Formats: sequence, structure tokens, C-alpha cells
Amino acid sequence: MKSSDGRTAGQQSLTALWATARQSLADGDVESYVIGTNGQRGGSAEHELSEQFVCPLVAKDHLQGLIVVTSAARFPFELRSAIEILGAQAAMAIGRETMGEAFHARRGERGSRLSCRMRRMSS
Repeated sequence: MKSSDGRTAGQQSLTALWATARQSLADGDVESYVIGTNGQRGGSAEHELSEQFVCPLVAKDHLQGLIVVTSAARFPFELRSAIEILGAQAAMAIGRETMGEAFHARRGERGSRLSCRMRRMSS
């Protein structure tokens, strides 16, 4: 049975998943996990849903996102490992992007301060 937002009874909303991941991070225990959907049905073809796999994306000790995969079959260990690797790579890319933005912001501030000093000196 689907709820008004399109989820089956066994699935959690992204808001709930996000809250769970944030709490896990605060507790110092961030890891991927599986949610069983207890034989619920979903999708346009009314396929049997088996599991929802949740992989938090953590960069610089901050939750940056979630990879959530819902499957009609149980997730094999190899698929879970592949999703976790993808999650780790995505988190590293997000971390690099964040560091790059911070670097360019600081560099821009320094350049702005230098420009002000140069203008004051030339006046």
C-alpha cells in the first residue's frame, strides 16, 4: 500500500533517512545499512520490494548526502560493497570541491585586501 507521498509502508522518507544518518554521525557510528520492506509492493508494475540500502555520504565530518537504492531483490554483498565504494568516492569528490571553494574564497579575499592596500598606497 502506498502513502500519499508515493512511498510504500516499508520504505522511509528521505527526511527520516537523513535524520537517522545525522544521528548516527553525531553518535560517531556512520555506516551503510539495509531496511527490509517486509514484502511491500511498489512501482508502476507493482513489483515486490525487498530491501532499501542506505549509504551516507560523509565529507569532512559532515553529512553531505545519501545514496538510497531500493531493490526488488535482496542486495548481494558485492552490490552493497560497490555502492559503498561509490559513496566513498562521491564523498571524497564533495570534500575536494568544498576545499577548493574555500581555497578560492580565501584567495579572493587576500587579493581583495591586496588591491585595497595598493590603492591606498597609490593615493
